[in-house]
Amino acid sequence: YQEAIKWTRKAAEQGYSLAQFDLGVMYDKGHGVPQDYQMAIKWWTKAAEQNHPFAQYNLGLTYAKHLSVPDDLITAYKWANMAATNHYEEAKKLLNMLRKNMTHAQIAEAQSLSEELIKKARSK
Repeated sequence: YQEAIKWTRKAAEQGYSLAQFDLGVMYDKGHGVPQDYQMAIKWWTKAAEQNHPFAQYNLGLTYAKHLSVPDDLITAYKWANMAATNHYEEAKKLLNMLRKNMTHAQIAEAQSLSEELIKKARSK
């Protein structure tokens, strides 16, 4: 694991989204590093902002189930919506679950936030 962490971190720090996602998974699971959910969120966010659908889904799920983050349905919806836009099918199920617990205003806010991030990611 130590060699994998070394090279994955190096690639992640250079902006490679797949490495950022993988490093997030390593921190989430404690593979080769101490388990650290905040570090997992940090690396998933970097990958998600580059339009990585698995990272977007993981963030949506993390915020939906408030796993080591405050319960934030708007943020959960934002990331899940981005993943769904990127054709990650599981995200659609998460969106349906979230909608049941959100107001129309919350959904509209989350939609707007995800659309801004999608435009930003696509412009890079």
